[in-house]
Amino acid sequence: MLIFSRQGGSEVSVRVAGDGSFALHLEPGEYSIAAAPPAFGGTVEPASIRVPEAGSVYLRLHIARSP
Repeated sequence: MLIFSRQGGSEVSVRVAGDGSFALHLEPGEYSIAAAPPAFGGTVEPASIRVPEAGSVYLRLHIARSP
């Protein structure tokens, strides 16, 4: 699962398919991104995204492992 959250708003979660794909609708704004549970002891990068007023956003995420 990926969790998208923004200040003053509710969290939006999405299940990631076996091939790593996902799709969801978010209202415009700035969101932080996290995996639940944390993936492989690392963090999701990029850790945030800005959703514009119009259009689509294509996002390629990866897991950054802690040293």
